[in-house]
Amino acid sequence: MNCRAATLVLAAATLVAALLFATGDACDGVRSMSVEDACHAAASTDPRMHALCLRTLRTASPPNSKVSTYAAIAAEAAALSCDGTARAVNVLLQGGSLTNMQRTMLSGCYGDLRRAHEAVAAVEGQLGRCVFAHLGRGYGEAMAAIDHCATKLDSLGQTSLHNLVVGDKYRTALASRLGAYP
Repeated sequence: MNCRAATLVLAAATLVAALLFATGDACDGVRSMSVEDACHAAASTDPRMHALCLRTLRTASPPNSKVSTYAAIAAEAAALSCDGTARAVNVLLQGGSLTNMQRTMLSGCYGDLRRAHEAVAAVEGQLGRCVFAHLGRGYGEAMAAIDHCATKLDSLGQTSLHNLVVGDKYRTALASRLGAYP
C-alpha cells in the first residue's frame, strides 16, 4: 500500500473512532485494557501483526478502552483496506489494455473484495451495537472472499495488487483476533 493510501486508511479510521467510542465503548460487561495488552493478547506470536495492531489502535483509541472498541476499530480498518483495494482493482478494470482472462480474474477479484468489505463492515456494525454472537461468521466470510481474490490474482502471476490483498487479509485477521475477546 502506498503512503497516501495508508494515510487515507489511517485518517478514516481515526475519524470513525469517535463514533465507535459512543457505541463499542459503551458495551456492558466488556472488559477494558490497554492497547498494549489487547495487542499482546491478539498478536503476541506474530511480530508483524503485533506491530500492525499497535499502529491501528494507538492512532484511533484512548489508552484504556473496552475490547469491543478495539475490535470495532480494527474491523473498520480492515473494511477500509478492502474497499481501497477494490477501488484499485476497479481502476485497472477501467483501463483498456487487459486480456479477457485478466479482465475476468480482476472482475471476480473486485466482487470478492466488495463481499469482504461488506462482511467486515457488518461485523463493525455488530460490534458497535454490542452484538457479539456471530462475529466469527462475518470474519470467516471476509477471509474466504479475500482468499478467493488472492487465488484469482495468483493465476495472473505476481501483480501490484498482490501486496494490497495480503494487507487486506492481515488487517482482517487482526480484526478477527481482536473480535474474539469481547
